[in-house]
Amino acid sequence: MQTITLNIEGMTCGGCVKSVTSILEGVNGVDKAEVSLENKNAVVEFDPAQTNPAALIEAVEDGPRPNQPRRADRSGGRRRV
Repeated sequence: MQTITLNIEGMTCGGCVKSVTSILEGVNGVDKAEVSLENKNAVVEFDPAQTNPAALIEAVEDGPRPNQPRRADRSGGRRRV
């Protein structure tokens, strides 16, 4: 298993947290996703044989959004979604 922290922009409520958590946990290979509104991030534990960071970012970007769109910044060691 690998763990990655995705910085999440645009979350404004608990509904956003639930939505992002559901999206990430719905990706094949994701074992656990802990999403924090306060920290504006998601810590995701995943099997690299089944998925990868780019697929996780894409899932969040393409998923349903309760309020505002989310964008990914592919720069740096941490991913911003």
